[in-house]
Amino acid sequence: MAQTVVTLTSQGRRRSVRTGFSWPAFLVPTLWALSEGLWRQCAFSLLAVLASRIAFDAARIYGFPFLGIVGLLLYPLMMFTFGRFGNRWLLSQLVARGWA
Repeated sequence: MAQTVVTLTSQGRRRSVRTGFSWPAFLVPTLWALSEGLWRQCAFSLLAVLASRIAFDAARIYGFPFLGIVGLLLYPLMMFTFGRFGNRWLLSQLVARGWA
């Protein structure tokens, strides 16, 4: 069962973040990272999309089916990574911004 961590700023603003698996980060990783201000993770997800696309194109052009399989597995692997670690990344980013 997921727990909720409540963070506060010096101005008294509250924000609660659930621990555990993050479904929004899993389902739409790029948009989630962008909406939360996690720029590194957003860039990482865009690079994963680009690498997947390049692998598909290379498989089609050069006839290597292995590259197509790599491209097929790359994006879901990134989705699971975001789902698993998304809330942890968000909490560490909030603490770095001064939330306690």
